[in-house]
Amino acid sequence: MATGKLLTLPVERSCRKLFAIIEQSQLLHYHIRTMGDHMEDVSYGDVSYSDFLKTLNRWERAWDNLNLPRERLKANLRASTHFGWSTTYFLQCGYLVAMRPSFSPSFGWSYVDLPRSFTNPKMVLQRSDWTCIVADGNPRITSCAIDIQQDLVVAAVQCPKGIEIRFLTFTTGNPHSLAGGAVIQFKMSFKPSCEVRMSIMGRHVAVIVNDRSSGMTLARRQRVYLLDWMKGHVCCVRRAPRHTLYSVLSFLSEDLVLIARQRGFALEICKIESRHGKEATHFLKTLCILKLPGLHQKAWAWLKMVSRPPLSSSSSSSPPRKSQLPFRSSTNDVILGFDLFVSRSDMKTYHPSMVQEFAFWVHSSTLCSFADQSEIAARGQTASRRGLASFLRHPMRHSHEPPLIKEWVEWGPSTTRWFSTPTSSAIPAAWGTRCALLTRHYVPKLLDFNKGRVSRKIAHRDASRSSANVVTAPTTIKEDTCFLQDVISSLPYCETSAGGLDPQVLMDDEWVVHIKVSV
Repeated sequence: MATGKLLTLPVERSCRKLFAIIEQSQLLHYHIRTMGDHMEDVSYGDVSYSDFLKTLNRWERAWDNLNLPRERLKANLRASTHFGWSTTYFLQCGYLVAMRPSFSPSFGWSYVDLPRSFTNPKMVLQRSDWTCIVADGNPRITSCAIDIQQDLVVAAVQCPKGIEIRFLTFTTGNPHSLAGGAVIQFKMSFKPSCEVRMSIMGRHVAVIVNDRSSGMTLARRQRVYLLDWMKGHVCCVRRAPRHTLYSVLSFLSEDLVLIARQRGFALEICKIESRHGKEATHFLKTLCILKLPGLHQKAWAWLKMVSRPPLSSSSSSSPPRKSQLPFRSSTNDVILGFDLFVSRSDMKTYHPSMVQEFAFWVHSSTLCSFADQSEIAARGQTASRRGLASFLRHPMRHSHEPPLIKEWVEWGPSTTRWFSTPTSSAIPAAWGTRCALLTRHYVPKLLDFNKGRVSRKIAHRDASRSSANVVTAPTTIKEDTCFLQDVISSLPYCETSAGGLDPQVLMDDEWVVHIKVSV
């Protein structure tokens, strides 16, 4: 026994020394925080590790104790006549953008650089702070996507022969220099009910065109296009009959695209693959189909995606914009938000109160992991069927393998979080792993789904001084006239009651902007 005690003493001393080294190592804490919290260092070595960690801690405490006095930060929008109730607002990388509608006398957008304009917290934005851009020819733009990092605006323009995709410079409104003046045209009969949604990933743009008009014309189809805006190349990667897909489209990575199925009510993860021949073409290969909660046969549902910033890519045309903070939220693991509107189609009378609205959130890394599982399973099945030697010689012949199909109970309850929200009152704000939400009782909440921050707050729940509440208990949406069963979700998150948060709000890593239009 004495020998055992003598042996444990050196081990205890070594453990205490190792623990002290870990506690005092700023470099180790730096890597743990940046990797665990999915933060990117944009200081380019100008900030020491200790200052980096201090700034990161102050930034997290500010978000946890968020309280927004209305008199501290104001934007005087009354001084400008081109703002109105129909204006669409964006907030990216410190730029506040007001996009004027296509039916206005002069279509275009206005923007203000918030870090340069607000040198004093009590300053008020004046009309002179806004830069007004008017598009040439006053085009009828039906949809647009903005990438501030690339100084790029992708606009879908209504024209007599169909739809044109134009690539404009954000700061000037002129054709983008890297696009070479290229204009891509989709020849189709444009209808007012036609929806166009776009997603940017570096030099690639994914476009979905959805005709929601009534009628049985077979020529009206849903199409998904993949564009290379620097080369002017376009390829139709998916055709489907009407009412097959929702107007949901988003890049998950450089080669993964997320779409949503209306028939079957599911999320579909596709991989962009090339088919080589006389001309190299692209197509979408379905890797995984994730079923959503079952709906009644006569239930009508419409799914849309909460707006989110474009992902960074190695093929981006410009380096990241320098931030006032030495870090920024990584795009490798962002939270994806969806708004779901459900009603029964067999109701004798229709009223807006009969439409139920829900919001659910899921990590993009979770969807990417399902795609990886599908590819690994497909390779294993192909190798066992053809033999290992044949598979190694021709590894791409497994493209005909069926996709991985997961029922809702297999993936949804543990990886998503659902909320019941007031109809047409959800706050469409999301950045990184944070989002804003208006609950059923019209109480604004700020939610943080960051895995590193959530696990750290759970471990130090008693010692934490922040006002953020960690929610780990499952949320249950009861079975009703729309769902076939209870919808249970348990993705953990941190919840903060955001005092002074208006229903219309935009946010990024550094800014929270209220939008209030007075008539």
